[in-house]
Amino acid sequence: MVTKAEDAFFAHPTSYSAPNLGPAEADTKLAAFMPLVGITILPAFVHLIYQNLDALGYDRLGQPLLASRPPSSLVANNMILREALQTFGPELQWLKMNAQVQQFDAATEISRKTFFPFHDRIMKGELEQAQTMSGNFLSNPFGKALSRNFYKYVPESYVQFLATLLYIRQGLDPRIINPLTLEEYVEYAKNQEFHKARYMTVFLGYIMLLAGKGSFDTLYRAIGFGNASSLLEAKEHQLALLVASFQGNVGLAQALMEPSHMTASIHKLGACAVQRGWISRVQITPTLVGDGDPNPSNCELSMFRAMYPIHLDATGKTAFHLYQKNQSPVDYKVPTVGPLAPPVAQLDLEDEDEVYNSLEWYMDDFYIPNRTPVSTPQSMIDD
Repeated sequence: MVTKAEDAFFAHPTSYSAPNLGPAEADTKLAAFMPLVGITILPAFVHLIYQNLDALGYDRLGQPLLASRPPSSLVANNMILREALQTFGPELQWLKMNAQVQQFDAATEISRKTFFPFHDRIMKGELEQAQTMSGNFLSNPFGKALSRNFYKYVPESYVQFLATLLYIRQGLDPRIINPLTLEEYVEYAKNQEFHKARYMTVFLGYIMLLAGKGSFDTLYRAIGFGNASSLLEAKEHQLALLVASFQGNVGLAQALMEPSHMTASIHKLGACAVQRGWISRVQITPTLVGDGDPNPSNCELSMFRAMYPIHLDATGKTAFHLYQKNQSPVDYKVPTVGPLAPPVAQLDLEDEDEVYNSLEWYMDDFYIPNRTPVSTPQSMIDD
């Protein structure tokens, strides 16, 4: 099935994201393309839920992070959130019990090609094909078709629960005006918010898989640089160096530590990787000890949060969290009656590309690079 889907896609790739596709044809193209990327949809959405729970002060089971970052009283006492956590809590438990972790290096080539065809292309260095696939995956026609068919891949209660978390989060920011309703957040959750998750799942996939075995030039080219004088962003540089160091890619690690390539200090790389959730403190290698400060400041400026499906496992290998779709998920819907909506910017829910112009605090440190992994200038995306 995957081979047929790949053959059909690469025969006419531009037809899958043509701007003049009608809804019916776009839905057909979506179904034809899904065998190549479908395994990433539910994990990306589940981790959006985890990210927003974390931002509110809760763990992946919906329990308060009492020791490290407990929820504020404003959050903890919000009745909409309390009822949502109580209702959706069993689903969070189900997800934890049914989660699987697939280490890419441990998978056979047949398994990777069958279940992770996009990632398999990256690992083989077939960047042109990988970029063509990710270009369609991140395109606006694909996003709109996915929104219409979202129920096939993600239970509706997950969308409703994420909408509630987003709604509560925005009530904490006094800078935001003009509220969206809870119902409007349902559309936002599976459009703009999920576009971010799709984007970061792809972008981190390039960085982490190529940092394990690729060269600096390959990594640099893969994540969208057309100008040889450009530099990796600090977060890209630090994550690539972390992965290269753990996975023994000496050539890339040395290249990343050259002064001409460095965009962030490496003196706190290990400690920041711990703080941001990538590794445990016992995993810090001698080369990553740095200046010895166990809790440096401003790690959010130089290190991604480890809150995405693609991650480093306990051995330092690149792996992917997998979740099967629950056939009997809990029944949760946003309440139709409640207190006044919190302040939040009014966004155009029709145009998914607005994600790049939206408020950056929807995720507390959401990162928007200035180009895409398909070498598309950011100005074209922003139009």
